Amino acid sequence: MKINDVKILKNRKIAKDIYKMVVYSPAMAKETKPGQFYEIKVSDTYDPILRRPISIGLVEKDLLIFYYKVVGKGTGLMSKFEKDEFINILGPLGETFPINKDKNALIIGGGIGIAPLIYLSEYLKLNNNRVKFLAGFHSQKDIYIEDLYSILTPGDIKVFTDNGSTGMKGFPTDNLEEIIGDYDIVYTCGPEIMMKRANKIATERNIPIFHSLEEIMGCGVGVCMGCAVDTVDGYKLVCKDGPVFNGRNLKW
Repeated sequence: MKINDVKILKNRKIAKDIYKMVVYSPAMAKETKPGQFYEIKVSDTYDPILRRPISIGLVEKDLLIFYYKVVGKGTGLMSKFEKDEFINILGPLGETFPINKDKNALIIGGGIGIAPLIYLSEYLKLNNNRVKFLAGFHSQKDIYIEDLYSILTPGDIKVFTDNGSTGMKGFPTDNLEEIIGDYDIVYTCGPEIMMKRANKIATERNIPIFHSLEEIMGCGVGVCMGCAVDTVDGYKLVCKDGPVFNGRNLKW
């Protein structure tokens, strides 16, 4: 974990309320693994006082790439960051996704929860895994996975939209019971209802499943205790013990 001022190389809107920010930080990029996140300082004032936790979307050599959604004041300020500006970030933080070799991996993502799964896809491919990615969005305007197509083939990616404006109409977990038996391991991130459904189906079939949880965080390092989740081993902190959790350990 480091705390550094990093230079912004790019910060642009790529979909409805979704931005892609690229920063230069060789030392941090070298340490970052799929599933981890950074705490980003969004203001030099006390409003807002808290940093914003943003998952790592991709690492390309010396570059950290973040995909984030503008949902409030903090991320709104982030969207105003400009090229060549320096910002302060803390990380990498959190536990990573477990990476196996030579497996059939199924990735299920929804909305901005797809962001940390993009880097995961690359890591899995580098370890000779066969990857299928089910990506869910509200509509065509919300799709931001252009970078994913540089990692996986179009045949490895199946897009769903709630309104059917692109891809299949419906949700990534539709018909999951019919296909999950083809996979050795499942990874998810996105709406809790989606992850819970995937968790139920996978655990009933004794297929390992890992989730990246999204919770409101204060400190990001396990001090404020604001991101606790209930597990079979008691309450755990998403920022410190997660954000990646084994589905069997979550009390869902």
